[in-house]
Amino acid sequence: MKKLMVIIGLLLTAVCFADTTIKLPHTIKVGDHYLFAAPALQIAYGAIGMVEVSGDSRYIAFQYGGQLNRTKINYSPESTPAEEFAKDPNNGLYVYDRVAKQSSLVQRLAVQGAILESATWVEGLSLLYLEYATESGYTTAFYSPQTKKFTTIVNRAQNSPIYRQHFYVPNQKVLVSICYAYDENRASPPWLEFYDSNGNYIKSLNPKSLIRGSEFFVQNGKLFNGVYDRTTKSVRMFELNLNTGELMPSNEVFNEDSEKYSDQLVAHFDYNQGGVYLMVQSDISEYESQAYQASTPPALANNSGTKQAKAKPEVLIITRDGMFGEVIGMNQGVWYVDRSGLYLLDLIPMSAKDYDLALADQVKRETMNRAKQVGTAMMIYGADYDDCFPLAQGWAESIYPYIKNNSLTDGFVYMLNGENMTEIEDITGTIIGFIETPYGTAYVRGDSSVVWKDKPKPLAYLKSLEALRN
Repeated sequence: MKKLMVIIGLLLTAVCFADTTIKLPHTIKVGDHYLFAAPALQIAYGAIGMVEVSGDSRYIAFQYGGQLNRTKINYSPESTPAEEFAKDPNNGLYVYDRVAKQSSLVQRLAVQGAILESATWVEGLSLLYLEYATESGYTTAFYSPQTKKFTTIVNRAQNSPIYRQHFYVPNQKVLVSICYAYDENRASPPWLEFYDSNGNYIKSLNPKSLIRGSEFFVQNGKLFNGVYDRTTKSVRMFELNLNTGELMPSNEVFNEDSEKYSDQLVAHFDYNQGGVYLMVQSDISEYESQAYQASTPPALANNSGTKQAKAKPEVLIITRDGMFGEVIGMNQGVWYVDRSGLYLLDLIPMSAKDYDLALADQVKRETMNRAKQVGTAMMIYGADYDDCFPLAQGWAESIYPYIKNNSLTDGFVYMLNGENMTEIEDITGTIIGFIETPYGTAYVRGDSSVVWKDKPKPLAYLKSLEALRN
């Protein structure tokens, strides 16, 4: 236990030692760790319609519409009707496997004269539920990316369109489909259909106790219906008996695991200028509040007429050209769509210690590179001005023509004042300037070479190391 506490102390020390104003690119802090956004991979080129990710986050179903986005000036994936996609001969439904890293065609919709209405994954199964219109009528089907099997569902409502709620019940290893017919002439009662995990039909039930439009959910491997009781201000639970199809009162308590999703990332979009960015779900309200206050006169910001200083929520920009996208699973990755197609990237977890080490390495490399450019500019200046270094007064302006970037000299401490290079006895041992960071210092020597010296660790850090050795 003692060593465990010491290790935790080391991690905390490393985090506290970091300068919070310096950020590692392509990362975002989530709870007690960080996530690194890997480079995006384009998995489809062209117009993209709907995109759906399976519950296990392995499969991504998407509709491909050929070159529609390049011919339509105001193309928007979310607002383009399904009929527009159907006009393209390459229009089709595809599924991308994140493990195998390849896409497979489910159905060439344009060839079969089908207009895809919707495609959703059955919760708890890698089974895709499809609804599409064909010349012969409205059709529904299941598709399994594992077996590559496409199973058409028989319409049992006399050709009326059907609304379905699908639930996989692990305890019974059965897929329950709660069905409602869209029939305005007669109020058809809901009924149940049962399928196996591959989408094969098993049986149907016509219970009397099901209520049209009621909501169901799976909890602890069973199927429940929840009704909010205003008297007790709680959810009353009713379990669905899969043998009879009847709702039975249950003593089970509705569990909403809010803590599980407190660190969940969500994707936001800039509809005006384009762009997809991520933030922690719990920070959304604060982000929107600060965005509102930024555009609101101080007198309207709060009752006191002054703004309250709060920490700005972290935001990770995924792309500045994306039109829409979503986070995959519990922060496993991100998919997004732009005018060129569908992209996918992974979110890789990093511990606080690994983050600090990576940040220190990033700061070291960038600082040494910046110091080297300043040192080189000094050498070029000397070649033009009789081998003399710049004067201390206005030195940054003197070397600007050789770097063309004011930010390179930010934080650079210049230590000379017009000395002649040829008169300095130990030019390589002479420090002409340095840049200090929370992790160390980059020293520029008289010959423009750069050396790095790590910053000494705090005393608490050294004591923790000694305790760990003992």
